[in-house]
Amino acid sequence: MTSGGSPDLHPGWHEPLPARLPRPTPVPAVAALGACLLAFGVETSWVVSAVGLAVFAAGIAGWVGEMRHGRQG
Repeated sequence: MTSGGSPDLHPGWHEPLPARLPRPTPVPAVAALGACLLAFGVETSWVVSAVGLAVFAAGIAGWVGEMRHGRQG
């Protein structure tokens, strides 16, 4: 062991970088809600389908927007 408390590394190895996780976001849940409303609207009413489609589109747009801009937490 070295004085820093980490085990000795083999030659050519280095300390791993800390994992960078994206911040939590509600957009996948919004997209899933929209998909559920869209499917439920097929059985009930075109109004529910239209609302589901709008919610689904907003969720997907938000999700893609966050992925494109690479927002980190």
